[in-house]
Amino acid sequence: MIKLGTDNDHRSDIYRPSLEFTATANAGPELRAAADEDRLAFWAKQAERLHWHAPFSEVLDWSDAPVAKWFVNGRLNVAYNCVDRHVLPGQRRPRRHPLRGRTGRHPRPDLQRPAR
Repeated sequence: MIKLGTDNDHRSDIYRPSLEFTATANAGPELRAAADEDRLAFWAKQAERLHWHAPFSEVLDWSDAPVAKWFVNGRLNVAYNCVDRHVLPGQRRPRRHPLRGRTGRHPRPDLQRPAR
């Protein structure tokens, strides 16, 4: 039998990131502090970084627990947020497709043709 809190309990292990990773991370302790202070305001602010086709009316609806509804009534397009908004007119330069090499050829020939 495995007892909780012993060396066999991997759930209690903490794996800290390397100092090199921490030095270049996008998030720091201030982000965690903001989330701890007011989690709903924190997530609302994070959601503002996305383009919403229809704005959300409520960050979290917990009225039907245990079912949680995040960003109620909001509509977004994930593809637009991941790709399209980065190449809109006025951007410095379009970003190269991440799967294409310097030659511009796709590594999978079956994906190189335009979709029909």
